[in-house]
Amino acid sequence: MIAGIEFNPSGELVAIIDSYATRLITDVNTANRKCHIDLSSLAAHSLDYETKCRWCSNNDEPLVFVQHDINKLNIFEVEKTVLTLKTPIQFGPKSNWF
Repeated sequence: MIAGIEFNPSGELVAIIDSYATRLITDVNTANRKCHIDLSSLAAHSLDYETKCRWCSNNDEPLVFVQHDINKLNIFEVEKTVLTLKTPIQFGPKSNWF
């Protein structure tokens, strides 16, 4: 089940995350996969409907913000295919920063 889908500001890339924390970044024009990564280690449980993703609004920064486990945030670096935070930022209960 797709839990989050988001196009980058230029509309050329799409980030998709499913309820099991599999992330896929695809070029919309060519359908070429830029990266496919399993982020299930992020979550203490299935991400389901609490997972959200948003691209950075600056075209020069290939970052996707990922909210998971209801109140945690991490940042995914698309070019390097890594999470930028070793420990996710944790918000108060049931935070909805998107």
